[in-house]
Amino acid sequence: MKTDERDDAANTLVEAYKSYRRTDPADAARVLKQAISLFTGKGNFRRAAGYQFNLAELLEQESELFKPEDALEAYDAAGEWYASDQADAYDIPLPPSPSSEWLGVLIFGIGSRISRG
Repeated sequence: MKTDERDDAANTLVEAYKSYRRTDPADAARVLKQAISLFTGKGNFRRAAGYQFNLAELLEQESELFKPEDALEAYDAAGEWYASDQADAYDIPLPPSPSSEWLGVLIFGIGSRISRG
């Protein structure tokens, strides 16, 4: 697949995520993961980080469908990608009432250092 085709495919998957997120969270997560994979595959980690954060929020909000660990891992990945891009903390959107664990992941990118047990 050519670069332009990957961009188009990723953008189409993001639009599908937006359509699915209210009515079918499982499909929303599935297509967003595919889009994130395309973004990371071409090295666009900053953009992938934003969508990874959206995925983490979806996984957290739909706790009856997804495990909390999945949300934590998604926040962790987003934090690492933001940190690797040297993003400033103010560029990272915070959830409405984040726990101290989520704040560590989002602001400092230290999710992998947080005890999960």
